[in-house]
Amino acid sequence: MAEVNVKIKKGYCPPKIVEGNPCLEYIKHIVFPWCGYFGVMRQVENGGTKMYNNKEELILDYESGALHPADLKPALPKALNVILQVSVASIGFSFSFYGCPGIQYC
Repeated sequence: MAEVNVKIKKGYCPPKIVEGNPCLEYIKHIVFPWCGYFGVMRQVENGGTKMYNNKEELILDYESGALHPADLKPALPKALNVILQVSVASIGFSFSFYGCPGIQYC
């Protein structure tokens, strides 16, 4: 699932722009429906760890600049990889899955 990390890291994610932002679209249409929340781990001086329980709060923080792409982009592949692990495990592949890796992300 390393490909997910590389693709998201290189992906288009302009600061403060919500319209046409693929990273936010993934979160809105994949992460929130699967997990019900989205978590971002960051240093205390950058605002500390933040849990988003709804899309609107995430969008407001992103538009205002309170959530920067440098914080969002590392959190997104973690959530997507957990979702992919669950999906692969549920269709019968031999895959070790231990559940969500913590409250910091889905």
